[in-house]
Amino acid sequence: MMDEDSNTRTHFDAAYWQRVNAALDRAFDLDDASRADYLGELSRTDAALADEVHRLLSRAIAKSPADSVPSVKANVGSYEPLKTALVRPGLTTELATVFQRGETLAGGFDDLLHRALVNEKKRARSEHHAGDICGAWRLTRVIGTGGMGEVWLAERADGLYQAQAAVKFLRTDANIDAFTARFAQERALLARLNHPGIARLLDAGVRGDLPFLVLEYVQGLPLLNYIIEHAPLLEQRLRIFRAIVEAISYAHTQLVVHRDLKPSNVLVSDAGQVKLLDFGVAGLLASDDSEETTESVATRIAGRGLTVEYAAPEQISGDATGVASDVYSLGALGYHLLAGRRAHLPEKAGRAALEHAVLHNDPDRLSVAASATHRVTARDNIPPPSDAHRIDADLDAIFARAMRREPESRYRTADELLSDLRRHAERRPIAARREDRAYRTRLWLRRNWLPTTLAATLAIALVAGLGVSLWQAERARAEAARANKTSDYLVELLRGADPDLNGGQWPTAMSLLERARSDVAETFRDDPATEARLSALIASTYRRLSRDTEGLPIAQRAFELARRLHGDDAIETALAQSTLAESLYWLEQEAESIKHSDAALRILQAKLPVSDERVRRAQLNHANTLARLFRFEESERVFQAHFQSLSNTASDRWARAVADADYARALTAQGRWGDAYATLARNEAIYNTPPRGQEKIALHNRQTLVSTQAVLGRYDGVEARMLAMLDDWKRLAGPTSAQVFELYNELGYLYYRLGEGEKAERAYVSLRELQDKLTDFEPIRKWSTDIDLLEIRLMFGRSPLATLAADARVLSETVQRNTRASSERGIWLMTRLAMVFDACGDAVGARALLNRARDVARETQLADGPWARRIARAEAGIDRRVGAQGTHPDGDAVSRLKQSLERTEAAQSGGFSQRLIGAYLEYALALATERGSADANAASAVSKARQTLPPTIAPEHYARALVDYVDTVVSSGPESDAAKSRKAALAKALGHRDPTSILSPVPSFFFM
Repeated sequence: MMDEDSNTRTHFDAAYWQRVNAALDRAFDLDDASRADYLGELSRTDAALADEVHRLLSRAIAKSPADSVPSVKANVGSYEPLKTALVRPGLTTELATVFQRGETLAGGFDDLLHRALVNEKKRARSEHHAGDICGAWRLTRVIGTGGMGEVWLAERADGLYQAQAAVKFLRTDANIDAFTARFAQERALLARLNHPGIARLLDAGVRGDLPFLVLEYVQGLPLLNYIIEHAPLLEQRLRIFRAIVEAISYAHTQLVVHRDLKPSNVLVSDAGQVKLLDFGVAGLLASDDSEETTESVATRIAGRGLTVEYAAPEQISGDATGVASDVYSLGALGYHLLAGRRAHLPEKAGRAALEHAVLHNDPDRLSVAASATHRVTARDNIPPPSDAHRIDADLDAIFARAMRREPESRYRTADELLSDLRRHAERRPIAARREDRAYRTRLWLRRNWLPTTLAATLAIALVAGLGVSLWQAERARAEAARANKTSDYLVELLRGADPDLNGGQWPTAMSLLERARSDVAETFRDDPATEARLSALIASTYRRLSRDTEGLPIAQRAFELARRLHGDDAIETALAQSTLAESLYWLEQEAESIKHSDAALRILQAKLPVSDERVRRAQLNHANTLARLFRFEESERVFQAHFQSLSNTASDRWARAVADADYARALTAQGRWGDAYATLARNEAIYNTPPRGQEKIALHNRQTLVSTQAVLGRYDGVEARMLAMLDDWKRLAGPTSAQVFELYNELGYLYYRLGEGEKAERAYVSLRELQDKLTDFEPIRKWSTDIDLLEIRLMFGRSPLATLAADARVLSETVQRNTRASSERGIWLMTRLAMVFDACGDAVGARALLNRARDVARETQLADGPWARRIARAEAGIDRRVGAQGTHPDGDAVSRLKQSLERTEAAQSGGFSQRLIGAYLEYALALATERGSADANAASAVSKARQTLPPTIAPEHYARALVDYVDTVVSSGPESDAAKSRKAALAKALGHRDPTSILSPVPSFFFM
């Protein structure tokens, strides 16, 4: 019954109080502003119910003065926001707990409500304070609270670098050990989400009894606020929505599903950059070949709920969820942005009515929802686009398909949804219109299956033969038409080579190719099939000419067109994808290349015989990329499969020689230089007499042979052959081709190994000048050449030490500011620059840069590789030089340098390895420093270094002088007259006028 303040209800009405309880639960679930809006909405449908809920809330607050704050006038209705304790959904659960203790209602319902709130408050009260440390982060202030827990702004606490992050504490009643164990498995997968549209997961841990996530801190407006303030037009909202879909599509390729897409999980910066939040406890796809998966264990342990307004039907019903669930949520989110309201607005208020609508009702067509007058609720407070009349049937079809109730009827992937959105933006036919008609037809057929079946049986018998014939004829006509258009275009292109049309000059083949690249899309904008054919042709031509920077965009375009025209699993698509993978490989974008080469090879092997040339080419491309990524066992398997497909015919003997050259390059990546040289040398006669049209491939393989010969220390004739090849490459591929750049780099390295500092400097200066001629040349490769020049000038005394130190500092700042954090090449550049700092006498700067390189690698979850070993060796060398023995957590410099030496020895299989010689000498010096002169192990290391020197190098070569110097230091100490004399000899061999300009006994970068 009602208490003394209510005289309108004199008997207990169970149904009424169930409604009160449900509405009260909902009110407690909401934040303050949304709660006031909710009560205003509720008052329009049931004023008495709204007043009852507001009264109970007011009494609960009155009983808890510590929880009250001054109220703010609400935007909707006449109810003011009430600040209450944080209450989990299901207040009746808490009340039931009180009743079970056998207590009476002495204080009435108000007293029970107050006690429930107090108990909840005790559980929910924050135990965190500004200044608390969570891993490497220090909490500064609370920036948000919600159903999942508190979110704090944090700053880096270890002082390694300046950074801010968001630390989210997850409320959970689950076993913390179970949560920690599972999240340790999932963290590496989740942290690899490296996309500009996703706030990255940086770290995770447990503090006290609460797990926490460390996330990228994003400054921006919530999605709906941004839409209201900055995106009044349809196209502006579509652009933002496409960015959201692209980010989700990327996450799916990394096998991560979000499962809780909603406006509050999206922020937009002032510049319009979308950032998706809350991937920290997203579920993982179970396997590559199934889009369905159950909820992530981490998600279940965290007790994460879902937002019904944007949840897929299967999430509400408890069925298996996966990629299709995210597709539905994307559709619901985009519907809200474009229509100005949620997709489902049931007549009755409450969660149950909303769940029923999602499970059983299809939303209105988008165009209808955007143009109709609808109720504006607390969660629908955005206006529709000011040009909502531009929402057309294509958009209706796109969102209708995305939000099908049956998962199998939606877009199969977020990428398919994104493709249709892009087609719509480009005013091209969308796939959803075809599917929409088919979907509606299927529904009609289900309702009229019997008469339809009888009629169809008769019709099929009559038209089957005629239909097949007509289809084959139409297909042949279409293919002929495309071939004619292609040939007509090429004829017109060649006619344009008239000197009268080109200022009296004969245009080059490259200029004609550039012309085709720039205008083919416009010329065939209404004929995507012909555009696809020509784009594939142009992309392949650029690849053969080694002009991958120019060819990459059109290779990407050819692949996208092939997917649209033929589907993901077609041979045409795989061929275009294989060409794209090759371009990415030669641009040293291996991580992106491997995804395309793997997909292309799987399709081609499934649809073509293993002896097909297209399969073989894809095999080599994939094997080479695997080797570049140090995945040698996988690479070996693909190479062997390729070799088994070859016969002993003349054409296959050439193909075997070409594959052998690729295999040799994979062997060099493993340090097996001797095996690589033997593999190449047995094919030298074949490379010298290539089949017609294979001159470039043969030249490339001869270059690999000569380079391998140089690495093995067999220098006779190498310089002359490289200079001749340089002229050949300029003639075949142009003066700014990738092969010319590569040869200049190899020449510089050859001169460095020969001890000819002036020639080495000249080669790298020529390379750098050529790089500057290409405006779009990759900056990171320019910086690598800059470091080459710094090392050469430092080692051979080509510039003053102070000048080189200043140049190194400027370059270091540029690399750190502009290098992608996930780039292993960027980390390698920082390591090399640290060695330059060390050789210039700046050990402190060298350590700081090495720490930065390691920190970046750890943040991005970069797997341990050569970069980690090189950083460890560099640090040990610095410790040895500055006398910091025994201060490193991984042991003293001697033990660390010994481990590095053993790894280098294991990877070496013959040849003149300066890295191995340097490792021996650094270890010997560390032993001598720690144990004193005449140490037997130090002397043994020096002896092995001397044995590693190739007999072909001259007696005055700097490597011999370097070994002699270290030998003397080990035997008689660094301050002995003999050691000083040897150091002077070393300085002379390197071209230094002043021996004191060699600050480090062993040039740091000599063995890196």
